[in-house]
Amino acid sequence: MSYLKKITESIQQKGISRHFLFWTGIVLLTIPQSVLEREQPFVHALVYKICVLIPQVLASYFFAYFVIPKFLSKKKHVVSFILLVVGTYFFAVLARVFTIYIGEALVRKPPFEKETMVEILTQMRLLILYYVPHIYSTVFIFLAVKFFINYKTVKENELLFMNEKVAAELKTLKAQLNPHFLFNTLNNIYVLSLDNSPKTPKSIEKLSKILDHILYRCNTKYVSLSSEIELIENYIELE
Repeated sequence: MSYLKKITESIQQKGISRHFLFWTGIVLLTIPQSVLEREQPFVHALVYKICVLIPQVLASYFFAYFVIPKFLSKKKHVVSFILLVVGTYFFAVLARVFTIYIGEALVRKPPFEKETMVEILTQMRLLILYYVPHIYSTVFIFLAVKFFINYKTVKENELLFMNEKVAAELKTLKAQLNPHFLFNTLNNIYVLSLDNSPKTPKSIEKLSKILDHILYRCNTKYVSLSSEIELIENYIELE
């Protein structure tokens, strides 16, 4: 249930329209090939495509939202490999079952002989050479598109975060560094320099230390109490 819930939440977050457009595109791109290769009517090709499309959809979501995030990304390679083998066999059999019991039932005119479940389960050559490539070619496309969208989203979020961080730092700097204090201090130092006062170098040193603390030394999570005390002392001396 958690697997289905995760898929549902993902579709809702990403937008049903995006998923719908992707699978519609897959159908529209592959049906003409089926029509040309098998010389089938369009309706027949559509029926057979939908029979294979359902396992393709299930396999894509199974690997994209369950196997990869829960096992492969956590380096559980043995479990991932087992799920890959079991999933490959299951989805290939499912596609064959849908084709025989749904697709052919809708397309072919009775009477005709159907394969039994035992025959379908043991047709390893047909499953591996035909159904596995058909299913996993679509799964790989789905995973590639998902990876590209996720990568693009991550980069956009990183850029947005950096912009917000710069804006927040600028806002913090403006809040910490009182312009009135800075202009007054510079003006006073300027007057001291005109008078050749011996206090000029000391005043410049104090202001330099204050700016150094605000701009560079207080960006870490923790700041030492001694540096904060030194900042206050420099501030008072300048005042």
